[in-house]
Parts: sequence; structure tokens; C-alpha cells
Amino acid sequence: MPVYPQALMRRGVGGQVTVGYDVTVRGTVVNVKVVASEPLGPFDPAAVQAVSSWVFRPQQREGKSRAVGGLESTLEFHTP
Repeated sequence: MPVYPQALMRRGVGGQVTVGYDVTVRGTVVNVKVVASEPLGPFDPAAVQAVSSWVFRPQQREGKSRAVGGLESTLEFHTP
């Protein structure tokens, strides 16, 4: 889960960040990059940090783990 930047939370600013990444044969996330964000910039570090910490069960094909590339996820930041 991303950490909501406190200054933005206090000001009631929300947004979203779409992040691209790959998953290794061990299920770790690599090559994380921001694809799009609104507003531009302030939530990017929190989104990248969150996605970088994710761990997946590796995809299996014919009994072997395989890496998966070109994935994207959108993280939304809503003020409480």
C-alpha cells in the first residue's frame, strides 16, 4: 500500500499514478517506472516505492517459473 504524502493529505489533494513494471521468475518487481500521473509528480515516489515492494507468485508455464514484462497498475490516492 502506498504511503500517502502527509502534506498532500492535509491539503486534501488526491490523484493517481500508473506505474509500469516487470516481474522476475522469483516474483519480485523490477524496472518500475511512472507511465502517467495526475497531478504530475507529487505522488510518483510513493507509488514507485509501493510497487517496488510487491511480490508475486511467479507465472508458471510447463512447470517452470517465468518472468513477465510490460505490466501496469494504477494506484489511486483518495483523501480520507
